[in-house]
Amino acid sequence: MLNRVLIVAATMFVTPVIGQEKPSDSDSESYRQAYELIFDSQARAKRAEQLLLDDGKKSLDDLSTKELSLLCIVYN
Repeated sequence: MLNRVLIVAATMFVTPVIGQEKPSDSDSESYRQAYELIFDSQARAKRAEQLLLDDGKKSLDDLSTKELSLLCIVYN
């Protein structure tokens, strides 16, 4: 029973990070900084939102699928 709980917990917390692509050279600096926030549970959501939405200059409609995916992960 404990093994099943550990497997479910690992799947819930590790899979989203593994599933998200690591930043590449072609990604924006905002994407790279926001990706690093995945590992900072206290500040990640707010900072990622600021970076990706350019402090309110962009809307969610302006983000790419990759950027939206990252934003969803940091809010989870």
